[in-house]
Amino acid sequence: MVKTVKPIYICFLFIFFVVLDVLANIYDWFWIFGWFDVLMHFLGGALAGAAFFWIFPRFFITFNRSFTQFFITFTLAMGFVALVGVVWEFHELVFDIQGSVADTMEDLFNDFAGGAVAALIIFFRQKKSFIASQPSTDA
Repeated sequence: MVKTVKPIYICFLFIFFVVLDVLANIYDWFWIFGWFDVLMHFLGGALAGAAFFWIFPRFFITFNRSFTQFFITFTLAMGFVALVGVVWEFHELVFDIQGSVADTMEDLFNDFAGGAVAALIIFFRQKKSFIASQPSTDA
């Protein structure tokens, strides 16, 4: 049986992300700790990457068929992560918490990195499960 992304993992990551964001805004962690924004964007990208495979399970199931299928699915997942990252940057612009262009590019890069890590973790876990479910060809 091929494993799928369980909603409980995505819910846990989402709750963890929201709690961290609320605490960071209350206690000004974004200004006190320069690295905290990097962490939050990385986690946000990971959340978006994991959510892609939950929202679109058809891609999750075909993730391991071939390198071409992997590349297409990975590209779609990263496109989804980029879309979420750009929407978040518009949110920062609307609420006047936007930094420089360099800050925006760094934020989008960290979103992308988090999404890539999440997609690769999901791929390797799913690939391992797929291989284990195949019948043995030993004589």
